[in-house]
Amino acid sequence: SVIKLEAWKRPHLLLDAIDARSELQAIDFVVLGEGELLDELRARAAAKYPNVRFVGYGNADEDLRQSDLLVHPNPEEPFGLVVIEAMFAGVPVLVPDRGGAGDLVSDGLDGYRFTADDATSLADRLVTLVNASGDELEATAQRAREQAAQRYDSQRQLAAYRAVFEPVLAARRKRTLARPE
Repeated sequence: SVIKLEAWKRPHLLLDAIDARSELQAIDFVVLGEGELLDELRARAAAKYPNVRFVGYGNADEDLRQSDLLVHPNPEEPFGLVVIEAMFAGVPVLVPDRGGAGDLVSDGLDGYRFTADDATSLADRLVTLVNASGDELEATAQRAREQAAQRYDSQRQLAAYRAVFEPVLAARRKRTLARPE
């Protein structure tokens, strides 16, 4: 997970999910991020979850590319840029079923969803994904890469903006040239 460690972002949900399904204690989790809850979450992980590391931001781009899955727990963010970054990087994503991140993913097609604010739902989806075949996860990541390129590629977006603004600017230039001095 790459997350600002603030309460409204729900970083504790991952630890709550591990409490809900003990088999998740065998999975290594790396949380990239900093914020007001860093010390509290590190202490909780150190006391109970040796498989969870809170590492700050470090080299977030490289760490993200090397991940097997991005868990994005926040259902309140209006967009979820890190989800798009993961999709471009070919990393499968697990997001809540509402909020901006939830709108970015079609469950089972180009990512996965869990019920927002529900640690048990998150835990169940994580267990399912841990047990999924590598081929299934790779196919999902490939579809995510394609969707991200189709919807969010900067050159495509620039062309789309130009298509909207060029007629407006052309009409404005025409009106400016038609004005008598």
